[in-house]
Amino acid sequence: MDNPLLLLLLVLMVAWVGSYFYSFQHNRGKLRQLASWLKEALPILGSKPSSRWHGADRLDVLVNEGRGNIREAAIVLGMQSRQLIKGTISLVRHGRDSMTVLISLTRPPFDGNEFEIFEASGPIPRSVLAAVDTPQAWQTEDFPRANSHKIAFRTDNGKEIAKRTLTLLLDDNFEIRRFSVRPNAPHFMLVFNLRKVPTTEAASLLRLIRTLSDEVTRPPKNSARRADKPSKNSQRKAQAFVEPEPALPGETRPGPDGYLRTTNHSKNGHVSPEVEE
Repeated sequence: MDNPLLLLLLVLMVAWVGSYFYSFQHNRGKLRQLASWLKEALPILGSKPSSRWHGADRLDVLVNEGRGNIREAAIVLGMQSRQLIKGTISLVRHGRDSMTVLISLTRPPFDGNEFEIFEASGPIPRSVLAAVDTPQAWQTEDFPRANSHKIAFRTDNGKEIAKRTLTLLLDDNFEIRRFSVRPNAPHFMLVFNLRKVPTTEAASLLRLIRTLSDEVTRPPKNSARRADKPSKNSQRKAQAFVEPEPALPGETRPGPDGYLRTTNHSKNGHVSPEVEE
């Protein structure tokens, strides 16, 4: 062809069609691999799993009846498009293959056990920014083991849970983009980067989520008992001892054996009872 513009358009058309088929085959294959990786471990979260395709780039895995403190769960597997135009736009927007886990609990996290784990190079979560000038303000720290992540928390207990959770996830070689524990459903939101299918068993990840769903609902071990709710033992002790009122001389009162007794002062100053028939 003598027209270079026409030749360029033809090349672009062939590249676009080729990228469409490549994106379809690549993304579908990777999503099937991830679904197979998850399948055997799903009973850890609950029963009656189901799945739903959204085009070639997304697969939703649902757990409708959760176990333990988990009410329901949704795992969204999303692939970056490999099509020529869509893929270029996605790269500009820093798009990546990802897995998002959403968990709703039967009991919400205990107040103060919420936390945020996020990438140091990424944006600060809105929940943290929204509470900057409030009594429930968050504290943010760099994670000492991995400078690529930050943690945000409101209490020391939330901080310890966040550190321990992030350590376990990094030990299993998961690429964490964000881990949010919040007071409203969905109470857990985990976002992972998926450059490749994880080599760690899915059961390790889902067991961690199941354990954490119970841990965040418990108050800290060193939390003080509320003053307006005394313990049953203290109530029993208070009722067990009643200080007797002093008896006046000549006063008649029933004694512990049921007889009426009249009190008189003895010579040594003590009160001595006399029984009345």
